[in-house]
Amino acid sequence: MTSVLFLISLLVSQINFNLFTGMSVGVCATTVVEGSTLFSKIYLKMLEKYPEEKAFVNTLFVIGVSTLLFGLLSFAMLVFKIDYYVQFIPLELTNGILAGAGLSTIFIGRCLFYNESVFLFNLYFIMILCTVLLIFWIERFFPKFKFTALLLSLFFIILFHVIKPFFPIKLWKELGFISDKLNLQNSLEKFYYLKVSDVNVSVIIEMLPNILNLTFYSLLFLPFYLTVFIKTTKLKESVQREIKTQGMSNLIGSFFCLPTYFVCSYSIALYESGFSSFYNSLFITFSYLLIFFVGDFVWMNVPIVILAIFPIMMGVSLCIPALYLPRNFRNIYELIFTWFIAFLIGFNYSIHFVFILGMLVSLVSYHITIYLVRNPNDHSENELHLNSIKNFTNVDYLVVDYPLFFVNVNKFTHNISKLSNANVIIDLYRCVAFDMSGNDVFHTHISEDKIYYIIGKPYSFRIQELKQRFKNIFIFNNHCEALDKINSIG
Repeated sequence: MTSVLFLISLLVSQINFNLFTGMSVGVCATTVVEGSTLFSKIYLKMLEKYPEEKAFVNTLFVIGVSTLLFGLLSFAMLVFKIDYYVQFIPLELTNGILAGAGLSTIFIGRCLFYNESVFLFNLYFIMILCTVLLIFWIERFFPKFKFTALLLSLFFIILFHVIKPFFPIKLWKELGFISDKLNLQNSLEKFYYLKVSDVNVSVIIEMLPNILNLTFYSLLFLPFYLTVFIKTTKLKESVQREIKTQGMSNLIGSFFCLPTYFVCSYSIALYESGFSSFYNSLFITFSYLLIFFVGDFVWMNVPIVILAIFPIMMGVSLCIPALYLPRNFRNIYELIFTWFIAFLIGFNYSIHFVFILGMLVSLVSYHITIYLVRNPNDHSENELHLNSIKNFTNVDYLVVDYPLFFVNVNKFTHNISKLSNANVIIDLYRCVAFDMSGNDVFHTHISEDKIYYIIGKPYSFRIQELKQRFKNIFIFNNHCEALDKINSIG
């Protein structure tokens, strides 16, 4: 019955998010799967007191109360300026958690084709991983060739059913290619026999610590996951608006028990595939509904190794932003930090513990960088040129005299958004260094309809990437070099 309960909650959450979301693209919603261990603990406690059926009913009641509280507290969170505070999350931490979600998805895909034979288990994984890498290679070098994964899967399914009659079913099951029936319809029918009279309202008092634990555990996901989604897709969405969506979804969803939330990893994959309109998310809802009717058929007729291609492919795609060649010591640190976070998430450490740990490490890294990286520039000899530059009236002048790290990106964003002139001088001469968030924000706020004169080359500033991406920038080592060029403005 748990699989049916999950599907019902999945369907309801997708319907609710479709109805109430304010996002400009289609999104995926699901149950708070990270809370599955907490669900299990509640059920085991109920089993200590009641028979199996009554324990299940009271478990649903306890989780339903937690979901209702989750929805109410989501609205209470609106008093905080979450849109402002989430910008302080370092990009390397964002990439790490996204890659961690990718690793978790890969592990889930591996579980689908689990086999007692270690050799077969590893062989299947290598085969699927090679297939996924082949799909990515085809899509990269032949971008017009669409639906590669679907077409390859159909080819393998047809090939399997051509070969299947020549060998006994028992052999295919032993090899792990096909599985027994799920019996979703039978599980759904069992819900009709659950008795509301079995609910013991007094368990709310007894299970209050578990209810609060599950509620607050679920509550912290949306602000963070939505931030990851926004930073990855570069879309302008409101975290505050989506917290309302989460609140409404869980108030309604409390009647169906399991807490639900916006799932960033699947939504990112949906967006990057181009399958991201509101109508596409409606199609996802229809697909979830269809599982009740064709789930058993698909499970018995599509080889499990083929079903595993899709979660593993999604997992690999989520890991890609965390794969890059480091260009300096700072990049090496960011790469190590990103994958440290990814492996913690991938091996099921608490997302909240990992987030707090990541923020602490990032703050320590920020202060160490300030202490170790010194600005080698001689400021005194540039004062005359600096004063000359400041006297220009037909340009906007922005001084960044602080390290452009995650702790300062809001300050930079606020200041650069006030510039309106077609010619902009950005003075980085006293900026000692950039981190990944600083580079990302700097690149994001370069407009193609303006001319930029950038003075200074801070440590870990991605200059070459900036030059390749934009043709409307000029970069100078100091104010003296910049003065002649800026004089030509008029």
